[in-house]
Amino acid sequence: MMSVFIRTLACAGMLLIAQRSSANPIEAGDWVHFNGSLGTLGGGAFKIHDVTDSAVPDFLTFCVQETQYINYSADFRVGSITDHADDASGPDPIEPETAWIMSNFSRGLLGAFSSDDIQSSIWKLEGETSVYWGNSAALIGAAHLAILGGWSNDGVKVLNLFWANGTPAQDQLVYLPDSVTTTAAVPEPGTIVLLGTGVAAAIRRRRRSRVTAG
Repeated sequence: MMSVFIRTLACAGMLLIAQRSSANPIEAGDWVHFNGSLGTLGGGAFKIHDVTDSAVPDFLTFCVQETQYINYSADFRVGSITDHADDASGPDPIEPETAWIMSNFSRGLLGAFSSDDIQSSIWKLEGETSVYWGNSAALIGAAHLAILGGWSNDGVKVLNLFWANGTPAQDQLVYLPDSVTTTAAVPEPGTIVLLGTGVAAAIRRRRRSRVTAG
């Protein structure tokens, strides 16, 4: 019975990992296509289509960098999905406030702000511009308070995109909540042993009580 219990836990854990990994809508190596922007500043929210896997629903992204460009007639390769933008001087981690803004936008919690407010805030936070546009100051302030309150990144990543010839194209923010899950959700071997020991102890107690009662 013990071995069956442990195998059941292990199988459930593997199934959980498979389900969560397959929930991510896009993977490194995919080719994507931009289908327009909701903003007017030359940035997002860009609607992106996964050309490689048509089953992936279209999703919205914002530019991390202001000086890189895309066009609507080309496909782009996802070179990597990271916590940073591939800057000319090396990896440039995104600011926690940037992650908060992207997370809340993706979950539909920033309805009071326009796409331009969000894109401008991201560029300001990432050092791409020195000016505030629209309501970006208020949005950055709210993000900063959230970080001070203990908020941490819940799945915001950077799609590092490349042109077909292999040169860097643009770094796009994307919300992949399942990408932050870890195998901590699956009982580790030591935990499984403890669980199994507890079950065995309970079985022994039940058996002992039956003998005493008889």
